Amino acid sequence: MSFISRNELVMKDFPHNAGHNMITKWQQKPGYFRPELVAAGILTTYEAAIRGFRTSTSRSKKNLPKIGDIISISSYGKPVYRAEVTWVYDKSVGQLIQEDPSYAEKWSRKQGWTVQYLTDNPDTLNKYDIDFIITGPAPVNPGPMF
Repeated sequence: MSFISRNELVMKDFPHNAGHNMITKWQQKPGYFRPELVAAGILTTYEAAIRGFRTSTSRSKKNLPKIGDIISISSYGKPVYRAEVTWVYDKSVGQLIQEDPSYAEKWSRKQGWTVQYLTDNPDTLNKYDIDFIITGPAPVNPGPMF
């Protein structure tokens, strides 16, 4: 029997390369951060995540991890951070908002984007939220991928 430490766990990468008033390949229009993020000098989703202002990400159903999985939070040329998945929603953002319209504000607080982001980038409504908590910097060599 062999054991592996948490440092050796394989991490699925969840890049955070979007930013305030920028457009990325998956967005229809630029996104804008909530005022408290901009006031704190946070202009990228990566910065928002590692500073605790972003605790959730929306991804396509085919990309969903499981609760307890370790994921990496990365951005071009920046140190990689590890995060533990604390919740994976079984309904899309759009379904959750349809059931409870106040979920749009909750989504905004967890993601860091304004609620208007959902109107400007309606593809997000078909994605699923993944809540996470940053657990620290990732090891330089996280081990073999399997």
